[in-house]
Amino acid sequence: MASSALSRRSFLVAVSAAIIAPRRAAAAVPQMEITPARALQDVPLRIRLSGLAPSSTAKVAAEMTARDGTVWRSHAVFRADGAGNVDVGSARPLDGTYKDPSPMGLVWSMAREQSSATAAPKRLRDPPTALRL
Repeated sequence: MASSALSRRSFLVAVSAAIIAPRRAAAAVPQMEITPARALQDVPLRIRLSGLAPSSTAKVAAEMTARDGTVWRSHAVFRADGAGNVDVGSARPLDGTYKDPSPMGLVWSMAREQSSATAAPKRLRDPPTALRL
């Protein structure tokens, strides 16, 4: 499980965002807002999607490379509301690595990539682990 591999050590979370959504005619551009932008691992993230087509689906994916080189990934698919918005923390995923609404679902549901099990260890003085959404 990701939480046991990550332990309770503190690390900063660096965030970059990507939304995979259907293309639409010239209208609002899909956006992702993540707050806080940097936080310790036990601080819940608020992730909001906007500018989607009403009732469309959007996939949000997260990836983290641990200090030992192990890659962890998660994802969730959501349906936008009538205004084209999704609050990831309160919306129930249609599909993904977790099933119930959770502000930190993309973090705690991460699974180790099989190919990274043999990754070469990094030096301990390497920068803190980063989480990308």
